Amino acid sequence: MPLPDHELDFKSSPGFEESWLKENQLLEFRCEFQPTEQRVRARLRARLAVAWRDAVRVPFLGEILPPNFGLITVETLDFVVALDGKRVFDVVEARPDQDGHSLVVPVRFRGSLRISNIVYSMNKSVEHMTDLRSGQTHC
Repeated sequence: MPLPDHELDFKSSPGFEESWLKENQLLEFRCEFQPTEQRVRARLRARLAVAWRDAVRVPFLGEILPPNFGLITVETLDFVVALDGKRVFDVVEARPDQDGHSLVVPVRFRGSLRISNIVYSMNKSVEHMTDLRSGQTHC
């Protein structure tokens, strides 16, 4: 499907949730963007490769960083935009590049799609899985 001719602006943070596809290795991250215009909806589903990192002693500071999950890469993602309930754009199983806190997805024939400031939410999702594994859940 073709890219929209203009930038879609979602002013609020996306709501997100996560679940394991492969325990402790591959995390499914799902979010729905809250639109500034009620007619538009956007959803993202990404497969995140993660790894468990053991506790690490920081030399010269005497601190120990606790064990945690770390985001290795975004393996693939699906993204869909609907206008008035009708799909106007989608990408499936895309392999994005990370550019700072954004993901850039090559789109056939029309350049690329930039999903700005999404990496922060993905990292929060990975942190949530660390909290669940260590028994420190916050609701």
